[in-house]
Amino acid sequence: MRFPFEVEIEWPEFPKLGRARPLWLALATALAALGLGIVATVWQGRVSSESEALTAILEVDTTPAGASVEVDGSLRGSTPAVVALAPGEHRLRLRRDGYLDSVHTVHLAAGETVSVRDNLWRRRPTLRLIRPPLPGATIADGNFLADGKVALTVGLPPGEEIQTWVVEPDGTGRRVGPSSSKGPAALAPDGAQIAYLAQGRTTASGAAEPSVRHSEVWVATADGRSSRQVYVLPADAGGEQLADLAWTPDGRHLLVVSRQGQAGGVVRSRLLWLEAQRSIARDLITIPSEVVPGSYSWDAAGEQVAFLARSAQGTSLCLIDLADGRLHYLADVGRGDAAPFPFTPLAWSPDGRKFAYTALAQGGGSQGIWPFVSKSSLALFVVDEDGPPGEQIAGDAQSPAWRENGSILVLARGKGDGRLALKSISPSGQAEDSAELDLRVGRSFAARWDMAHAQALVAHRDPSGVGSARSEFWLLRFGQEESR
Repeated sequence: MRFPFEVEIEWPEFPKLGRARPLWLALATALAALGLGIVATVWQGRVSSESEALTAILEVDTTPAGASVEVDGSLRGSTPAVVALAPGEHRLRLRRDGYLDSVHTVHLAAGETVSVRDNLWRRRPTLRLIRPPLPGATIADGNFLADGKVALTVGLPPGEEIQTWVVEPDGTGRRVGPSSSKGPAALAPDGAQIAYLAQGRTTASGAAEPSVRHSEVWVATADGRSSRQVYVLPADAGGEQLADLAWTPDGRHLLVVSRQGQAGGVVRSRLLWLEAQRSIARDLITIPSEVVPGSYSWDAAGEQVAFLARSAQGTSLCLIDLADGRLHYLADVGRGDAAPFPFTPLAWSPDGRKFAYTALAQGGGSQGIWPFVSKSSLALFVVDEDGPPGEQIAGDAQSPAWRENGSILVLARGKGDGRLALKSISPSGQAEDSAELDLRVGRSFAARWDMAHAQALVAHRDPSGVGSARSEFWLLRFGQEESR
């Protein structure tokens, strides 16, 4: 192919080329620098990308702020903090003067950002003695509502009248439910309605039959202005009577317990599952022992409930699956105690896949000679999602509570002056922290926890007199002091 033009190239003479050498050198140097810059930029970008891919970010914050942040034993600043770490598993410890250490195990993937937010617990909680709202009355039980308030079960002498009271934050109390309610009652978790047992029976003709047995379940608003009957024992129930009841966490169902005496003084308890709105009941199980009133601990979904059962052999910890009524006899928790506290020593993990409980330690060496079994023989057990039996991971433990960071809090009575001690146990059984509380308790004590509000209700027998049956209830608050 021939182009319609011609190109002539005239080569420069050597003298002229020599004079242009500085220009050529400058051009070559600029091109080289440009090439090196491009290569460096590409290499730097590649290294930066690879560095980011090999680094994870951990964001840590606490309430209150200012806690030191230790990662794998090295100090990495104080909260709030942002820490760059290699991917993998790391051990995070948060420390602040006056507060319990908080230990987390975090798993980080390359390029991932993980946030840890922790409400620290004060090492020395505030203590407040819960007194009966009426002179001469006694406190039989205490429970936490969803908002952190305490609901009390109060007994009035000389009969069996029972009232329900709510303790306000300032310590004052107010009675809830209809004034006609005299029997066992249960306040819903939101405090809006109350279920209670009533005596008597209404026949098909509408006539009321006199009765001294609790045979009816009623649900009323907390102010007592309206109420309705939701369950009645069958006419052929014989000597059976209703004994106790409890709400599920969502406030939609009721666990109802009936009791029937047998020959030889044996008591049988029947557990029923009651849908309060539609008044539909179904049997769950019957056991040859007495359910301890108020001793219920629910999982978050309300699908399983643990409770205490008492018989001539002692007090046992049981767990029932509400879907099929299957019962797990977990362990024995006491012997020779005629009036155990209604605080079930079982705690669910935050994800609901495990639970921990305290019971008599395995092996006869630490239990002493029955019936002289001391409370120091109680040990901590953990059950994974595969179900019972539990694995013993620590000794000298009572009233467990499972924290969001994975640690398990337990109580123990000091061997010296009886001062209550708080321990923090890892799921592997390692003691991470402990604190001595300014509360002296008797040999018989138990606690119910409210982890959402960092508080506990501790009950113990008054050690002031030998054989005294009087109980004291103390409210322990581990959260930050409320601003006044």
